[in-house]
Amino acid sequence: MSPRNPNLKSKEPRRRKARLPWQQQVNPAFADLWRARKENRERGGILDDKRADEALYGNFKRMGEAQRRLLQKPRGPDSITDAVWSAILAPLDGEVWPWPVSDPKVELKDSYAQNPEANSIFRTLVFLEHGITFRELVTRSEAQKGEEAREAHDMLLRVHRDWYRMRWEGRSFEAMKLRFNMDHFGIILDGIDYGLEKLDEAELAECLDDICPCGREKHSPDYIKKLKIEILRVCRKLVADRHPGTASL
Repeated sequence: MSPRNPNLKSKEPRRRKARLPWQQQVNPAFADLWRARKENRERGGILDDKRADEALYGNFKRMGEAQRRLLQKPRGPDSITDAVWSAILAPLDGEVWPWPVSDPKVELKDSYAQNPEANSIFRTLVFLEHGITFRELVTRSEAQKGEEAREAHDMLLRVHRDWYRMRWEGRSFEAMKLRFNMDHFGIILDGIDYGLEKLDEAELAECLDDICPCGREKHSPDYIKKLKIEILRVCRKLVADRHPGTASL
């Protein structure tokens, strides 16, 4: 209100309530784990083999320590992280999963070439490229007719092409132009249980500048805000479709 006339509202802008730095809002072990992953990727550029091995060994130790600290604070009962990954890797009806079967009785001589679609990396690639699961994509291509089925089939073929680019050209998830960057998706999905959801766009961008292994020095707050909204929207839908009435973020 105006000091001269209490009935008039002041034109001064409201002061924003002070917020804690992102480092005090996010679980420190989570930040340390992703920071170690970032450093681990940077160490891959060391040409001297001995120095590279020493650096990687030290980083793996830090990653292990951070993971142990995270295990001391388990995810809450409302966490959807495991459910999201379970949906992404979900098998088709009648499919043996996971494949190849982890069985100590199966020797190397008994192994044989497998369908790439049965690989968890392929199914992760489907989701990162199209924002839907492998199971849903196959269902669309087989159950629908006409243009919708052709579109779903084309989407599946694009994943096959990118899969073989990864194999033949040595490309990584991060080097490919996908709907969701693997690092960004992993950090945001994993981090919602450890404080990331409370961050505003500026804080989240600053956090990613520090811990994200994607190689960008700066992350745009506007881009990160939109990306976070889209990732959480897709994940909510994924869990709601798989377990109606249980999705909550």
